[in-house]
Amino acid sequence: MIKYLLRRVLGWIGMIFLATNLTYFLANLFLDPKANYLERNPPIPDDQIDRMLHPYNLDPTVSLIDRWWTWLQDVLLHWNWGMSPDGQAVNTQVAFRVWNSAQLMLGATILACAVGIAVGVSPHASTSWVTASSRRSRSWP
Repeated sequence: MIKYLLRRVLGWIGMIFLATNLTYFLANLFLDPKANYLERNPPIPDDQIDRMLHPYNLDPTVSLIDRWWTWLQDVLLHWNWGMSPDGQAVNTQVAFRVWNSAQLMLGATILACAVGIAVGVSPHASTSWVTASSRRSRSWP
């Protein structure tokens, strides 16, 4: 039983690790943090934008692998998920949103249980049709 649980937990950890890293790479490939600064009036020079993004580990002059390695070390060693381009800590944003997600999940679980129990105990939910149809399809010797 312990081996089974250990295997399951390691599988979950691996899946979370893979999904998180895949999300990081996809976000870096398709999102442009410079877009927050390009429409400013007066325009900000590109080198100044790069310097502004460097403290957030979003500097495009640094290679993607180097930025990923810095981010991964911060997450694993310090539980620091970084800063958003507007300067807010990602940890506080996630902490705020996790409670909303937990409330939604609890409500959905209660609703699913209530509907499931109501359908299960309703008089129309008898299983006699299942047993009758299975008897007809069997061939007895």
